[in-house]
Amino acid sequence: MNKGLVVGAVSLGAVAGVQQFAEAVECTYNTIASSFKAIVTYRVPYSSLVPTGRCTKGYNQDCKPYYNAIDAAADVVKTRYFEMMTDPLDLFNTAYDTPNPSYPKAGTWIGHQTAFESSRNSLQNAIDAAERHQCPVSQYYKDLAGLPTPIRPFWK
Repeated sequence: MNKGLVVGAVSLGAVAGVQQFAEAVECTYNTIASSFKAIVTYRVPYSSLVPTGRCTKGYNQDCKPYYNAIDAAADVVKTRYFEMMTDPLDLFNTAYDTPNPSYPKAGTWIGHQTAFESSRNSLQNAIDAAERHQCPVSQYYKDLAGLPTPIRPFWK
């Protein structure tokens, strides 16, 4: 069997292998980028990061728009949750159900609860859409969609 270089012909298997490799590299890069964002933005310890499970053999490219929607909705949920748990403007004490004139654009604690619940519902809707199209969704996102609405800031 000749295992030498073949010039002028490329097997379809080789092309498919290169494409799979490129997709795996892209997936790994996106996973690392997400992890880095979580570490830097939210000061999440690396050991607590949960893999998304999307860089698996047989990844369906038709799922990409659903995964992008899930990621976008998850970012909103995480941001709103973090802001409520830290309450940097002290809305819980100064603008619980009536806006504080010192922060006219900040709204109220109750308003932020409503916005959090809306973002959580958007994430659940994105998860449901993905699953209707047979796109597997990591338990991490399902857990995020099930976060309870903060009743007061706990991380102050």
